[in-house]
Amino acid sequence: MASFILSTVARTALANDSGLNELLDGGAMRTYSGASPGPNSAVSGTLLVTHTLPPKANNTPTAGVLAIGAIANANGTANGVAGYCRFVTSANATIADGDAGTTATTVIFDNTNIAVNQVVSVTAANFTVPAGT
Repeated sequence: MASFILSTVARTALANDSGLNELLDGGAMRTYSGASPGPNSAVSGTLLVTHTLPPKANNTPTAGVLAIGAIANANGTANGVAGYCRFVTSANATIADGDAGTTATTVIFDNTNIAVNQVVSVTAANFTVPAGT
């Protein structure tokens, strides 16, 4: 079986300003109920809340992980339980989907039970560029 494994230097470069971080700059994070259909498929579930992503200067790529800087609170637009987040560019192109939860997920919320007009806080969001196969 063929394999392709990236070094930490390469993974960090892919996460850095000209890579993933550039795509996220000025974009948004939309949180939906249910399971992710995958970033190449149309969204599923109910849109619960939309957060504006911080500028790329506020994000930190280290050892192949891009830590998203402080994400401002946003108000819930529907009732439901956060299942996944879709990250989009400022031009609305899909970048990635990430799981949502209160621990050990791509996006960590203070509470995944979202209600209309509830203030929704994100405590952390981290992308890991995989090493390969």
